[in-house]
Amino acid sequence: MTRTLFIVFVFLGTFKCLGQSLNTNVIDYISMYQKLAVYEMTRTGVPASIKLAQGILESGAGNSDLSKKSNNHFGIKCKSNWLGEKIFYDDDEAQECFRKYASVTESFIDHSNFLKNNKRYARLFELNPLDDTAWAFGLLQANYATNQQYPDRILALIQNFELHQYSVTGFYLMKNKMALDSFLKDESDSIKQLSLKTETKPESTRIDYHIVKKTSEKIAIHEEFNTIDNNGSDINLHDHSHYNQGDINTLFYKLIKINHRKATFVPKGTALIGVADKYGISLQSIYKYNDLASNLDFTEQDQILFIESKANKGAFHAVKTQETESIWQFSQEEGVKLKKLMKYNKVSAEHIFNKDDIIYLKKHKK
Repeated sequence: MTRTLFIVFVFLGTFKCLGQSLNTNVIDYISMYQKLAVYEMTRTGVPASIKLAQGILESGAGNSDLSKKSNNHFGIKCKSNWLGEKIFYDDDEAQECFRKYASVTESFIDHSNFLKNNKRYARLFELNPLDDTAWAFGLLQANYATNQQYPDRILALIQNFELHQYSVTGFYLMKNKMALDSFLKDESDSIKQLSLKTETKPESTRIDYHIVKKTSEKIAIHEEFNTIDNNGSDINLHDHSHYNQGDINTLFYKLIKINHRKATFVPKGTALIGVADKYGISLQSIYKYNDLASNLDFTEQDQILFIESKANKGAFHAVKTQETESIWQFSQEEGVKLKKLMKYNKVSAEHIFNKDDIIYLKKHKK
């Protein structure tokens, strides 16, 4: 495996010490290739978390010289049975032969096949696909890499970037044929599209989410002001938080608090069962806490997910809408139970608020 990687990723602690630019590169890499990793897990059984961590480590999140020149994201050398294109690169020895691919997708597929069809790695497939530790050390024992710290670096990436959830998703799909068929149908085009990309450095992903506002680079949180209601009483209103869109990337999968209630922010396509598994709660609790339909398997948009019950009232008396939004969206943004918001505002669960409407988050007199 390429030694450059071990210079780039010398940490075992949190990813914060790597700097914001590298964080963004890794997050963009995960965003681009997570579905491909899940797909490959359903095809061959290689855990998606292990594949993503190896790809990040071996390719420097798609930024290593070798990966840029060859689309080789896993440092796989030619071997005697390789009939494809080749590239020569200095590794453990000078000018070693590495496999060259037409796209990153081909690299991901070949990595799976390389492990699956090689007797040296056969014991890996006897392991629990959700046991990241066993797989990481199994790769070392099978001589995938020679550096004794390889498993620790793989596991650090899995922990720091919450990669285990992708294996949970893959495992769920492997056990649920209907869900797998739906996933393959919905994602086949996007996976095929990756195969058309010959440049391996992912484009910067910017998240469009309903709480994100395009403003200056500064982050202005809870711009507060007062207004007067019909009874002459002060109402504390606040504009929703304004975030630079690049900062939203760093929030994915982090534990946050909204209105003193625990939640996490996840991208579209996240398996709800994976979130439940991560936080040790039932899938039914995820549905209940977030007012979601009980037949929903994956998130349909980038969204907030509560991992405990929302509050009965908001931190503010009322909020002023910044754009057209549903009452459910406000329930998630403000951490207030949907039924309570419906009662306070005398509206149905399907109600849509218009820009500059006032939404009450607590009981009030009209």
